[in-house]
Amino acid sequence: MKIYHTETQADYNALMIELERQGHVWVNGSEPTRWIDKIWKIYKGSTCVDVESNKQMQHCGIDYYEREYPDTPIIKYKAKQEGHTMTPDQERGYSEANNVTKPSHYQDKNGKDLYQKWYEEHDIQTFRAIMRAVAERYTSRYEKKNGIEDLKKGIYTLERLREYEEREAE
Repeated sequence: MKIYHTETQADYNALMIELERQGHVWVNGSEPTRWIDKIWKIYKGSTCVDVESNKQMQHCGIDYYEREYPDTPIIKYKAKQEGHTMTPDQERGYSEANNVTKPSHYQDKNGKDLYQKWYEEHDIQTFRAIMRAVAERYTSRYEKKNGIEDLKKGIYTLERLREYEEREAE
């Protein structure tokens, strides 16, 4: 068994993306990135994840692991390892494997996605209207068309809108 400790949400998200890439699952069979926000909110900076040799994972606070497994080293996991820098999407928990929101044909030759281009090309009121319309489109049709994939797109769009709103507020 390996026990990983994460001190920040970005560290935790990076660990979940890496463990998912390696084929690990929670004991209930779900993907590591499925519960990113919920599990982090429980333990925050004391969040630990133990990974068994059968690729199943569990979580608890660091106090539990220090008490129950005093002879097992706890690995402090950091988001930036071996020169790897996380993208903002990875920090939010979106891995390349579940990339439903940023297909390559939505990017220009400079790597800007549609949202960034809209933000640069339109005034803030128009940009807000576009983003709300896109989010509404995905969230209103998810039950009838593409299911959870569309719901993720709608949520992602609203998260991006929040980021631009925070940028405007500065």
